[in-house]
Amino acid sequence: MFNSNEAKDMIAEVNATYRHSIQSFLQEWEPDEPGICLILSQISDVTVQFFQSDKMDIVKNVFEVVEALLVNGDNTVKNAAATCFLENILHRVPQEVSPNALRLVLGPQSLYYCREWNKFTNVSVEGF
Repeated sequence: MFNSNEAKDMIAEVNATYRHSIQSFLQEWEPDEPGICLILSQISDVTVQFFQSDKMDIVKNVFEVVEALLVNGDNTVKNAAATCFLENILHRVPQEVSPNALRLVLGPQSLYYCREWNKFTNVSVEGF
């Protein structure tokens, strides 16, 4: 099971932009440290920028990590990946993120969560 520190490190390894974003975010919070939920929320903002600039290879890589966190994270990490990353992305469909582009990068657990979230919120997102 991945813990919060491992999850943070896994995301930082995706590419330099994520690594820099996490480092900057941690510095803003010093001397405190934000929880993994706040970090993944910040990372979702960066991911939206990658969607918008059509850097889908990077988007795919971060979603592979998020999928691993949903499947193999401890409860805190799983909850953060779902509520602080995926939900933040879903709230930006279709205005900022194409539903078709999102659907292409979701792993099975991520897709399941997104579908369940849409049912729960009674939101119909094309492609889900």
